[in-house]
Amino acid sequence: MPPATEGRADLETARAALRWYEPRWQVERFFHALKVGTRVEDRRLDEAGDLKRRLAFDATAAFRVWDLSLPARERPDDPAERHVTREDVAALRALAAHLGFKVPGGAPETAIASFVALAGGLAGFHPSKRQPLPGTRKLREGVRFPSNAVIAIRAMRDRDGRKSEGEENTDLSVLD
Repeated sequence: MPPATEGRADLETARAALRWYEPRWQVERFFHALKVGTRVEDRRLDEAGDLKRRLAFDATAAFRVWDLSLPARERPDDPAERHVTREDVAALRALAAHLGFKVPGGAPETAIASFVALAGGLAGFHPSKRQPLPGTRKLREGVRFPSNAVIAIRAMRDRDGRKSEGEENTDLSVLD
């Protein structure tokens, strides 16, 4: 039950109001990702079945964007591999380096904030001190690049018979 809008003006009442509205804010951010990132409101579909299928796809894409942007803002030093596959990280780093982007060196782990900034960069985002991470639309566009690259790499490996049964090879030597 939501906290009363009237009542005691004390610390416990304020904390209860914050606990109530915090999950609501996360829902709002998800719907923002759905509206802006996938442009769901621009869809012009005639059949209910088409709308259901498209909304299921868009909701999945919006959740992925929301699920990347949240930890990038709240826990920027988390390893990206907690949120995406090792192949996604390797493909993004390879694409970014190939395109001449400044790819963070050092530890082999890529932080989630770096992953998000690089993905946004592939879609034209330019980080600044004021805005170090991309918005919803640029992140949605940018995340497609490494995902598509991973699909292409897997297809090439399968075609060439380089992938043995049950093996998940994350190097990108197939691109050489």
